[in-house]
Amino acid sequence: MRGISRDSLAAGQERLETLLSAAGTDPARLAEDLFGVTGALAGSPSLRRALTDPSRDGEAKATLAARLFSGAAAASPRWAMT
Repeated sequence: MRGISRDSLAAGQERLETLLSAAGTDPARLAEDLFGVTGALAGSPSLRRALTDPSRDGEAKATLAARLFSGAAAASPRWAMT
């Protein structure tokens, strides 16, 4: 895994741990939401490209994800394509 993806993965894992440890978080609901996002990404190559395009600004990708998924912090870090 490339360094930039490794950093993005670590940040995403940290954010997930923070969410899971927050009072009032329903882990089952969070899992449901994550599987929903995964399903949307699996079913839409154009959405995957829009959220992983290294030439697009991270903030623009985060805005797109927020509009589609009501907030997705994992989209703003840069990810390497393999």
